[in-house]
Amino acid sequence: MAPKKMFPLQFLGSLQILMNTIQQGIPEDFGSISGNTRGLLSAILAPNKKLHLHFSAENMQNPTHFSWQIELNNPQNLSDHQPTPSTFFIKTLNLISVNHLSSEAVSCMVSEFQLLENLKIIGCHGLESMSIDSDTKLLSLTIFDCPHLKSLHIRSYKLRTFLYRGKSPWFLPEFHFNLGNAMLDSRQGPAFNTFKTCDFDRVLLTIKNSEILTLCKWTFEALICPSLSSFFQFYKLKELWWIDNYSKGFYNCDALITFLKLCPSLELLFVTIDHNSYVMPNATKCYKQVSKCRGEVRNFF
Repeated sequence: MAPKKMFPLQFLGSLQILMNTIQQGIPEDFGSISGNTRGLLSAILAPNKKLHLHFSAENMQNPTHFSWQIELNNPQNLSDHQPTPSTFFIKTLNLISVNHLSSEAVSCMVSEFQLLENLKIIGCHGLESMSIDSDTKLLSLTIFDCPHLKSLHIRSYKLRTFLYRGKSPWFLPEFHFNLGNAMLDSRQGPAFNTFKTCDFDRVLLTIKNSEILTLCKWTFEALICPSLSSFFQFYKLKELWWIDNYSKGFYNCDALITFLKLCPSLELLFVTIDHNSYVMPNATKCYKQVSKCRGEVRNFF
């Protein structure tokens, strides 16, 4: 492994050094790039065309809130010319602890990665709204542990895997892309006080053909079940990861059984009972309504 290199440069200068290094095609551990204490950046170029960028975390208790936009379809980069080495090199990008100081510079850098297939965004405190716009090869998007995120807009018609963990934001998928693997781990509950089932309709269209799905009980009860029609089914679902709660010493499996009735091709079921999982207050017992259309719940097995 090559020795680590330290660069006493300002943040933007550090990113420029990083871009130059990528263009040179260095495939080994690049080490750390450090600027001042408010712009520390750790960068690692890993095998299989992976780039890991870990920024210094802000004050997690009182972070500065910000909006963030990532575009992977810059018209200047979508010409008929051959891609530059930097656009060709990176296929997997992990972004950790991006904050209001680094988000704009990171967006400029990411716009160069036209062949990016996998994007992970983790632990970005202060991030309130995010927009991801991709006409390129983005196939997989992961967003974990961004506790202030309230709005998420996604425009990526080739997306096949979407993994989300955190409070449930207002999802705005622009295309009804058919996800093969969808993880909606929002056991922490909603990110806003008021929501309507119609706000989730576009999300439901994106996950209805998934083969692998992770879903919380409260999400099904509050956002999916009330708008279900008698003929709706998850026809292709083969693997379900169900996140449930256990409150007041009693476990109610009616919602799970109701969901199973919508999955004619299901092969694998994994149930997580989380005592801290969000419980929807005054949840509509919609499984009773669905049961009327499909027979009594007790006759499921």
